[in-house]
Amino acid sequence: MTTAPFRFPLIPILLFFAILAGNVSAAEETGKQSLAILPFTVNATKDISYLQAGIRNMLASRLAADTGLSIIDQSRVDQQAKAAGDTKQQNLLIQLGNTLQTDYLLSGTLTAIGQSLSLDAKLYPVKDPGKPVESFYASAPTEDDIITAVDSLAWDIAEKSFGKQRPVPKYPQQAQMPGNAAMPMQGIQPPALPTGEPQGDPAYRTAHPDRQFMGNYQGGNYGGGSPILYPSAITSAFGFTKTQNFDYAMQGFDIGDIDGDGKQDVVIASKDKIYAYHLTDNRLVPFGEIEFQSRYKIISLDLADLNGNGKAEIYVTGVDWITPNSMGLEWQGKEFDYLFKNERWYVRTMYIPGPGKMLIGQKAQINEAFASGIYQLRVTDNILQHEEKLSVPDSLNLYDFALADLDGDGKTEVIALDGYDKLKVLQAGGKQLWKSDENFGGSLVYVGGENPTAKSDKNMSETRVKERIYIHSRILVQDVNNDNQPDIVINKNLSTASRVLENMKNYPSGEIHALAWNGIGLTDLWRTRKIDGYVASYQLDRDPENKDMATLFVGIITNTGWLDIFTASDSTVLMYPLDLRKAESQDQNVQQGYQYMGK
Repeated sequence: MTTAPFRFPLIPILLFFAILAGNVSAAEETGKQSLAILPFTVNATKDISYLQAGIRNMLASRLAADTGLSIIDQSRVDQQAKAAGDTKQQNLLIQLGNTLQTDYLLSGTLTAIGQSLSLDAKLYPVKDPGKPVESFYASAPTEDDIITAVDSLAWDIAEKSFGKQRPVPKYPQQAQMPGNAAMPMQGIQPPALPTGEPQGDPAYRTAHPDRQFMGNYQGGNYGGGSPILYPSAITSAFGFTKTQNFDYAMQGFDIGDIDGDGKQDVVIASKDKIYAYHLTDNRLVPFGEIEFQSRYKIISLDLADLNGNGKAEIYVTGVDWITPNSMGLEWQGKEFDYLFKNERWYVRTMYIPGPGKMLIGQKAQINEAFASGIYQLRVTDNILQHEEKLSVPDSLNLYDFALADLDGDGKTEVIALDGYDKLKVLQAGGKQLWKSDENFGGSLVYVGGENPTAKSDKNMSETRVKERIYIHSRILVQDVNNDNQPDIVINKNLSTASRVLENMKNYPSGEIHALAWNGIGLTDLWRTRKIDGYVASYQLDRDPENKDMATLFVGIITNTGWLDIFTASDSTVLMYPLDLRKAESQDQNVQQGYQYMGK
């Protein structure tokens, strides 16, 4: 019999800290360094405002006790913050700190994704502008774990910023991973097993996969359990973890070994910058950055080691209305060097059956975003040269499709998204083999639209408002069930209105689906549970030392609303460690063309 661990009631404890924080705030002493804590900004699709004050108060109490800081009265902080207005920029936050006459100012964000919560905080040294702003992060698998997360965040601040030593636990924590389970890739820490699940193998590998898939199904909403849903028995999965939040809107995202040290790095593009990060204990640590020309907004980013030197290059495309501008970058020890730049090509990398991964590109033409013809490219003397033209339907642009031999007959199929977000399987000549009933993809990134330089004379051609052409996220071709056949991994951003309104898009949530070809169509292998936020990009990384293990990376933007993605903010990366071990019954179901979807 399994006994669920006892948990203290969360709300009474937070109320206790709210009362205690009043005493802490009132205890400001002359001679002590002071700290002002701003209300944490909440990013969530559900109401978690009841946590906002409690977390702030608990953090104040912890930091006062752990560091000896004097905490500025919250009502005074709130009054001055309200008078200051929007204080998102660093210089405005420093001004607010000076107004409060505090030594340090702490701001933060509380983000809810599914059942998990994360805390992102920044500490600003108000009276010592020469010191760097420091960032901190903690996460909680559920609301029941938020107190532990706040405690961890407080001690991180106390250790890093104030030189305090974290106390050593009297009793070491019990291991959460089953002893015979394969470890996820280096740098990713698996979350604790779900509360109430038996420890060991049963909680890690689902005994009854039909029950795992359905979870607590209630009118389309899935309850607790694994964040990966399986239509039938194939594999198992850990829960997801996440990185810290970033205060920019993610335009592109990919993973690869940038510096050749044998470890995967993460590269993220904002509107006009590219950031390179090392992945360390679920945190992304920056080590390189490069700016794009400000007039061009970045629409795509890909990583691949195409020159075979053991370091992944970065390939980026930006666009100024309908004019592309691309560049290739490679890390050279301390900074990036250009392989090419200012090329009037849309570029991306793509796996092509036979040759393997290659750089491909497409030109624009006068008054049109895309010219006909998609070509393999090579870099010669820092210039892009086109070679063989790809055999794909002329109706497709560079970002609409992927290539794979789905049925192993030696012929390449084209897997494509159309303008209505329907997924299709086509022959190279354009004949349709299959089309989905449901929508996939869903993007906020586009080219075209209203010409920003258009004149007022409506008779002139340049004043015409072109329809936006939305740039689909990549369609991944991977074997995700170890049957030696290519499968498809694709996003599905969820919104009904966005499929109707051509130039207004909003995707408050999304999913990632893995699909297999059954001879007549693509059918689900698994999918993630609904993700709160717009899925901006994603990548699947196979463990080179264990073919049964992989990590699904999902880059999301939280709470975009009905805004232009290029003005949205707050991005993060989710990581799903996956077990790809197949089960015989799943393979049989796929081959027979059906999957069990009932209870």
